[in-house]
Amino acid sequence: MLKKHDLDEFVQQFIISEPLAICPRELETTFPAANYDFPPERLGRKGREEFVNRLRMFLKKHASKAYEHHVVFVPNHHKEIFGEASEKVLEPIYVPYNLYQLPKLLKVVEELKNRCRR
Repeated sequence: MLKKHDLDEFVQQFIISEPLAICPRELETTFPAANYDFPPERLGRKGREEFVNRLRMFLKKHASKAYEHHVVFVPNHHKEIFGEASEKVLEPIYVPYNLYQLPKLLKVVEELKNRCRR
């Protein structure tokens, strides 16, 4: 969708997943991101806390400084984790994770791109 609408150069995509916490889309097919299969339901309380802490560290150190806007399009499980990790760090824009919400996601990204051009 991003490429089709000439947005792939404007958007940096990240994958949020257990146990890596966060990975740039460009690296999702490389080791170690492509070489594990961890079911989120097996994360446990301590694992979840560690996941939130690692994600928060990344957001504080990189995302809050490198990116002006943060659009979050993730399943509910990761939305809760991202919400905890980004609290008092970012003010993300959430788009419901659903195939039928792709037009809304596109609209949000296009509006942000237009705002950045001004």
